[in-house]
Amino acid sequence: MQHMKTTDLFEGRSPQGREARDSKAWYISKVRVAERITWSATSSRSEFGRVASYWTIEKAFACLLFLLLGVQPVAAGFVLGPGQVSTGASDGAFDLIAVDLTKSIILGSGTYDASIFNYGFADFGFLTNGTVAPLLLTGSGTTYRPVAIGNSISYTGPTAFMSRSFGGSSTFTLSTSTEVFAGLYWKATDNSGQELRMPLGYTSGGNAFVVYGGGLGPGAKPPELGTVINGSAEGFFDRRYNFSVEVNAVPEPSGLTVGLLGLSGLIQRYRFRRIAKY
Repeated sequence: MQHMKTTDLFEGRSPQGREARDSKAWYISKVRVAERITWSATSSRSEFGRVASYWTIEKAFACLLFLLLGVQPVAAGFVLGPGQVSTGASDGAFDLIAVDLTKSIILGSGTYDASIFNYGFADFGFLTNGTVAPLLLTGSGTTYRPVAIGNSISYTGPTAFMSRSFGGSSTFTLSTSTEVFAGLYWKATDNSGQELRMPLGYTSGGNAFVVYGGGLGPGAKPPELGTVINGSAEGFFDRRYNFSVEVNAVPEPSGLTVGLLGLSGLIQRYRFRRIAKY
């Protein structure tokens, strides 16, 4: 029997040494593979945790923004115009723009929306016809400019005092505190020279500036935003018309909400940049 030196065993010059050497290399390779798998899994969990944390932060900000926007105070409505009155007469000098001076309101600077037109139609005999559109105006004396013009409503018969959406060009902005007036525009349909009546009547005990026509000419020109109302004739009359207009302030986002919106955008941008790296 040939005796092997100890060095032959450890240096792999014998069959037993080569087997031991191969077993050691195999073991080391497996350990290194396991280390790589462990590092990869740990790294993946770490990156997943970071990405998940970005999603969690963004969702938290989204919820906070939703709550802040949801609890914005709803501005109380302002009512301009006489409101419901017991009517006994109506105008016939078409076309006509009436500015109610009995119940105006001073609004501060900001943005507003005319939301509701309250009115009641009646049949005043003769030939009651035409359309009526609500207005909001600013000005004084005999100079008034529309800041909001609502949709026209056609007369098809008498109605109860009712409410309809203002519609049309309803939103306006005031740069300073301004007195605002409610008004209306009657566009008549001339039918073979018959005497006409506006379907929206009035009672006495008020004050209105009226641009009109009838026998004095074609009457008021169609109102235009920012343009002084004018027509064939004008004057002040003892009238309270059967209508009113409701106005609401448009809430503006608070400084905190704007700041959080900006921060949320930065977080989202950073999140996408981080995800793009992996």
